[in-house]
Amino acid sequence: MADPEPRALRLYVLLATALVVIGGATGYLVWWTTHPSSGLGAEEVDVDLSKVVLRPVDFLPGTTAADREKITRLIDQAILSNPTPQFTTRADEELTSMGESAAARLVDAFHTLSQGEGGFTTDLARRRGGAIERILVRIRRRLPPAAFPQQGRGVDDPAAAMERRAKVWLVWWDSLQSRPGVGR
Repeated sequence: MADPEPRALRLYVLLATALVVIGGATGYLVWWTTHPSSGLGAEEVDVDLSKVVLRPVDFLPGTTAADREKITRLIDQAILSNPTPQFTTRADEELTSMGESAAARLVDAFHTLSQGEGGFTTDLARRRGGAIERILVRIRRRLPPAAFPQQGRGVDDPAAAMERRAKVWLVWWDSLQSRPGVGR
């Protein structure tokens, strides 16, 4: 009568299983270290956001008039007509692909919202701020790591929380622009 589980086969099954596990772990580590979100591990800086003042951010130098018009139109589509952060639109995707040149005007859009009637106190303004942030997070994954302020403790007032997040993005933008060869 034949052995139902040949002893020689055990060794091959054990080796094959070990190779699959090691290969899977290696593949994951390669993906983890090369994935675009790996740049999000940038240094966190401790900034006193109460001293940060939202200000206008202009287009990057060298942005053509056609690109300026396109960015403005896409931001209007993504933010004004779709202030629901849960849904991604074609305009969101185009702005994300434009990267840094779109990021400048998205950070500026926070300033524009803060200057609007009621600032961040209205629900619509906060939803629009969330839509801006949705796109900036995607762009941030594609750009070189830059210092990102610590978020700190939560704020009970929704308007103050949105203003704080807008300031965080402004500090990020400034630190990104201070890197050699970036944004110029």
